[in-house]
Amino acid sequence: MNEEEKLYRLAYNSTMRVPRKPMNKISKKRAAFYKDTYAPLRDSLVGGKCEASISGVCTGTSEHLHEILSRGRAGGLQAALRDGSVIPVCDRCNGWISENPLKAKSLGLLKSNTLE
Repeated sequence: MNEEEKLYRLAYNSTMRVPRKPMNKISKKRAAFYKDTYAPLRDSLVGGKCEASISGVCTGTSEHLHEILSRGRAGGLQAALRDGSVIPVCDRCNGWISENPLKAKSLGLLKSNTLE
């Protein structure tokens, strides 16, 4: 490779750079939280009765944990678990709650962090 090719590569792409270590998909702290706290709670609640029980939608068996006060509004999953704002719901109810936030709020399945 001549000097001109080296300059071109340096200017237009990163092939000359030392490869960086890829970022972790999840931090060690978050991985420990999921393993020690979230996974056991999820495993104990999922598979039971769906607590949303939306008529005409519900399958009856919970498949997910739904955060009544979502992560972005409550300060994270840790806060949602600490405050008890997590309920087991089936996949169809979880989708309905996401697609119909105003109706879900009226049923108490979704909350906002604002004072009402």
